[in-house]
Amino acid sequence: MWRFPVIGLAAGLIGSLVGAGGGFLMVPLQVLWTRLPQLAAQGNSLAAIPSLALAGALVYVLGGSVATVDVRFAVLLSAGAIGGGVAGARWASRMPERTLKRVAAVVFLAGALKLMIAP
Repeated sequence: MWRFPVIGLAAGLIGSLVGAGGGFLMVPLQVLWTRLPQLAAQGNSLAAIPSLALAGALVYVLGGSVATVDVRFAVLLSAGAIGGGVAGARWASRMPERTLKRVAAVVFLAGALKLMIAP
């Protein structure tokens, strides 16, 4: 059980540092370090993301300059994210474990390659 707060700490630190949700770290660590199934790790990650995002966003809003966060854009992003989150969770829950792991690996790898090629 002690591994989960450590995973959350790492995801919060790295996710807020690079502007990502932290799931890119929470999901693989849960699968590899705690042996959870992929779908459970994704569900846990998504359930933890709101608190991570709120904490990070508050620091950016309150501690940064006013130009750090544009609330209008954040609301628009949130509207799309809600629809995408529902669709993605439904789709993922219907995939076989192996396929889901491969999809996650391809998405993570594509994101990493994009950042390495065109930072």
